[in-house]
Amino acid sequence: MSKRISNGARFAVTLLVLTGCSNESKTQYLAKESHLENIIFVGQENQNNQFMFDGDELTVVKDEFEVKPDITPSDVEWKEKSENVYHDIKIKTEGDKYIITGPDNFSLVLQRVGERILADEDEQHYSTSKTLE
Repeated sequence: MSKRISNGARFAVTLLVLTGCSNESKTQYLAKESHLENIIFVGQENQNNQFMFDGDELTVVKDEFEVKPDITPSDVEWKEKSENVYHDIKIKTEGDKYIITGPDNFSLVLQRVGERILADEDEQHYSTSKTLE
């Protein structure tokens, strides 16, 4: 009889664990305008890519040199590094998104996907060492 109870208990625990796993809830990290005050976000795959927020200016640095684990050295593409400075930017938030706009129809949407991690529209991730409160 105790073996039946033991097997029944194992089954119940397994069922609870599987039920918990199937109902995964995705954590949403809320975006606040204050997160983008005087801060630098660095690309996780390419640390030369950066978003630098300073007052009402945003500097976007893109270095298109990209090396992937399965690429051969002869296939590496070199593109010129670009740096663009956008003045008089405005930041609005919606849930986990930062909507950044500026003169000349400049628009950028970033999504907060972790405690200190943002993703751009190309799903590239950027992180900061500062705590986003």
